[in-house]
Amino acid sequence: MGSVGGFADDLSLLERDAQLARLAELRERVAHGCGAVALIEGAPGVGKTALWRVACLQAQQAGATVLRGRCGEQEQSAPFAALRECFSAVLSDQSNPLLAGAARHAGPALGLASAEPGGGGMFAAVHGLYWLLANLASRGPLVLGLDDVQWADEATARWLEYLVPRLADVRVLLLLTARDGELGAQDTVARALSASAEIDRVRPEALSDFSVAELLARAFGEPVDRGFASVCHRATGGNPLLLRALIADLRVAGTEHGTASIEVIDRLAAEHVGGLVLPRIHRLGGAAIRVARATAVLGEATELRDAAAVAELAVDVAGEARDQLVRADVLRHDARLAFVHPLVRAAVYGELALGERSRLHRLAACHLERVCGRAEDVARHLLSVEPAAEPWVFDRLRTGRNACVAGWSTGGRDCDAAASAA
Repeated sequence: MGSVGGFADDLSLLERDAQLARLAELRERVAHGCGAVALIEGAPGVGKTALWRVACLQAQQAGATVLRGRCGEQEQSAPFAALRECFSAVLSDQSNPLLAGAARHAGPALGLASAEPGGGGMFAAVHGLYWLLANLASRGPLVLGLDDVQWADEATARWLEYLVPRLADVRVLLLLTARDGELGAQDTVARALSASAEIDRVRPEALSDFSVAELLARAFGEPVDRGFASVCHRATGGNPLLLRALIADLRVAGTEHGTASIEVIDRLAAEHVGGLVLPRIHRLGGAAIRVARATAVLGEATELRDAAAVAELAVDVAGEARDQLVRADVLRHDARLAFVHPLVRAAVYGELALGERSRLHRLAACHLERVCGRAEDVARHLLSVEPAAEPWVFDRLRTGRNACVAGWSTGGRDCDAAASAA
């Protein structure tokens, strides 16, 4: 696996030949006079931006005009922020011939001129930006790339909604990236993309065991033990960003020959998983946060009704939050609630303050007690509750001891100790 399309090796570009080939086909379509929209989507860290960047560079090498901009989470209140970045490469003032005719209305939107009195507001701006794009495309094939479009400001999103249905006869490839699950059904960008049945969705997937082993060999300068590579693949899920971070940590820790304990690898990977996943959950809002935390406390294969009870939400509200978490690649698409990776659960659980963790375990124990859950499950949650002088806790820990002593080597002793504290 060498360089891709003449570009230097990159962790995020291995196993991306099919996706790059599809994007090259779309460029050819644009070169022959037909517009196209490509959406590169996937989980954070899977390599969307690397693929987008290389596709833009390949288009530039093929003779297309390429305009690129990035939508930022901190710039959502700035109208047309990403488009200003894009068009700054070809425009510096309102006198440019590209702004002739209807395109003149794009000038104020891009900060190149003052708005005309009674100039038509938002409609005039999006209409003018469309004609600016058309004027550029009349000179030759054009690629307009917007990275992280899930964070597009509302004005840019409105422009996309206007543009997408009108691209068929304009020589433009609209090349977007977006994170899985972060374009809500009612989102303006989501509506814009649903306006065309011909959007090409390109999905870079996680790396295979083979590629992870190769990348580790490159990093350490020699082939690594297959078991070590397998542990690194499991810990990162083949996510290129997590793998890059794990390799850097291992090298800093002095792991120069591809050896480290499973515990060390899992700990290092968990730190980076938390950095990726927790902000994604927090952006989804209160109900999703509560369901994620309840699922982390209850454990794998959780019933929705149990998660709803611990999250203190109605079942239908918890169900909607569960669907958000599935779309955001936090929970698996299963009948029961389970995280996509054990390290995701560890990150969510590890974020809980001790008092909140104790409170949720108490809610879980009380709920399972009400619905006649297994005695050992009730006791397992009570083991994580701060001690309190409650007779029922003592009784349930004793009952849990009798139920679990045959199955756990230390479970009975733990229940005895907790019962004494209770």
